[in-house]
Amino acid sequence: LFVNVGNNYSVVESPQLSFIYEYVGTKDSVGSATAPDQYAAKDLITVFPVIRDWITQFLDQNRFMVAAQIPNNMLIEQVLRLLHYLVKFGYYGDVHDLAMLLPPLKNLLNGENDVPFLPDKSSQGRADYTKDNKKIVQRFKQHDRYKKSPQTLAIVNAKHAALRVLDLVMTFQENARLASFISKFKDCEMSEVKKKQARHPMVPALYSSFDSFDTKKSARKKQNAIRKELRIMFDESSRYLDTDNLTAIL
Repeated sequence: LFVNVGNNYSVVESPQLSFIYEYVGTKDSVGSATAPDQYAAKDLITVFPVIRDWITQFLDQNRFMVAAQIPNNMLIEQVLRLLHYLVKFGYYGDVHDLAMLLPPLKNLLNGENDVPFLPDKSSQGRADYTKDNKKIVQRFKQHDRYKKSPQTLAIVNAKHAALRVLDLVMTFQENARLASFISKFKDCEMSEVKKKQARHPMVPALYSSFDSFDTKKSARKKQNAIRKELRIMFDESSRYLDTDNLTAIL
């Protein structure tokens, strides 16, 4: 990954603001990030499914962080750094693969999930905290996790690595949303050029005469149709990212 870079190309590091109009809305559309093998090094494509499955399993086994386990938290950070590079170079080109990353990322980012140490096992074999330890855990969640220490440093570094991955995922979403918007623009234009086609509901917005503040009944009907199309576009690109929940965590 880091030495024999080969054909690796950063796919989602920054928003895509340029499109080849001829390819907009087609499978050849550059920047759709749906074909990782377009950019990824060929010899890594065969290995990637193994790495992907291992990362998924690892993150599933580490849904929260334990302050006392500094080495494990450092390992989580390094795994997330690896994940960052895989997403950056387009190996997670499929939106479903990216969607699978979000729940474990949100779990790791949520500091309320973190604990100072693991619970003790009771005589019945169940893991639970003693009465005194519950007070320590509560104090950690409310105060101690915000204090500077080697334990909290390892946790914060891992969370920062998770945020870097999340930033790429959100850039991926932004690119998908912008590509969808450009595609709708092209559809509108083509439906005007080819009069035989059914008129796209967003066509009125192409013209400078369109007034989005017009309160006439006929105008409001057009505005609602356009708003519906835009809402569908936003919902399609947001369905994998629970923004409200994520905002609360952040």
